[in-house]
Amino acid sequence: MLGCSGKLSDTAKLHNHISIDGIDVSAKKVGEARALLQGAVDRRLAETRVDFLLPDQTVTLTAAELGISLDIESALREAAALERNGGDRIINMRYTVDKTVMQDALGHFASLYSAAATDASVTIDANVAIPVVYTAEQPGRRINETELAQLVTAAVESGSVSTITVPYSTLEPAVTLTSIQAKQQLVAQFTTSFEGSTLSNANRVFNIEKGAEMINGIVLQPGEEFDCNEALGDRTAENGWREAPGIRNGRYENEYGGGVCQISSTLFNAAMMADLEILERSPHSWPMGYVDIGCDATISTGGKNFRFLNSTSEPLYIFMHVDEELQTLTASLYGAPLEDGMYIVINSEKTGTLESAGEEVMLDETLPYNTKVVMREARTARPPKLTRSITAAMAS
Repeated sequence: MLGCSGKLSDTAKLHNHISIDGIDVSAKKVGEARALLQGAVDRRLAETRVDFLLPDQTVTLTAAELGISLDIESALREAAALERNGGDRIINMRYTVDKTVMQDALGHFASLYSAAATDASVTIDANVAIPVVYTAEQPGRRINETELAQLVTAAVESGSVSTITVPYSTLEPAVTLTSIQAKQQLVAQFTTSFEGSTLSNANRVFNIEKGAEMINGIVLQPGEEFDCNEALGDRTAENGWREAPGIRNGRYENEYGGGVCQISSTLFNAAMMADLEILERSPHSWPMGYVDIGCDATISTGGKNFRFLNSTSEPLYIFMHVDEELQTLTASLYGAPLEDGMYIVINSEKTGTLESAGEEVMLDETLPYNTKVVMREARTARPPKLTRSITAAMAS
């Protein structure tokens, strides 16, 4: 019954009471039976899907994509070998797989659904209110192609090719969010307000916004010094500063860059909260309305300055943000955090009062007779005491 190719002859006739995969081939010629079976196989394989299960998704491949087929010729040879007489004989076709096609398909599948690990990262944009954005790490996945091929082959041999759980190994990222934040996180943040008739003077607000922009985004390496006067430059008309109220000689005077002391004072409080080493700082001649008594830091072109040191082992990022709607200035410092569970407490207190030195009167012969102009109002001095202490957080 075998032809020259080893294939059953189309004219060979099968015996009675034989069915292959539910198709009655009794007394049919092999060619006729093969045609019936091929049509059934095509329909069956067109409906055959293999689901590959991954932790985050299910990927479906068709039998044709995997090189899976049904062995018609083996079933026909088995039918042809049956004796003439006998009861109902039922034969089932077995799955077979083209290993070359399968390996190519699984190699492509592995390349698509394997993934490298993604390290945690930090994005810094000094131009937005929240300048530092962290992205957590993502583990990767390497699909084991050899083991997957073995599973598919075993499923084919068992006659069940509906679902395969994909074997893979997890790839760990080299950089984690925890490791990044151990070296770089929000260490301290301090906000002051410029709300009020004097503080919200348009030129003063302009100077605050200009100075904040000049400082915003400065990075100090370990051991590097921040110099406020150096960062802002000389406050002159030529440098783009505007005249606004500032304290000079114990009274408010319009001066170029008026208002920048709110920048240095805001940053001073943040630096104190970050436990940084303060190198130079001087208070104003009277308390400021935007910080507690003694918590200010005055600066002047060519004069008093505010300086501090990045006394940590990691880079320090300085951000300053103005919120025009809320009328606030915020200094944010990102860098090496304090020890776990520790935080800084700033204490400011008035230690007493001093006698007023009285009004300051100067002779001005250009004024009319018996006219007095007060150059500096008398004020009662209130010497402050400013302390900084490290406190451990209470266990909950």
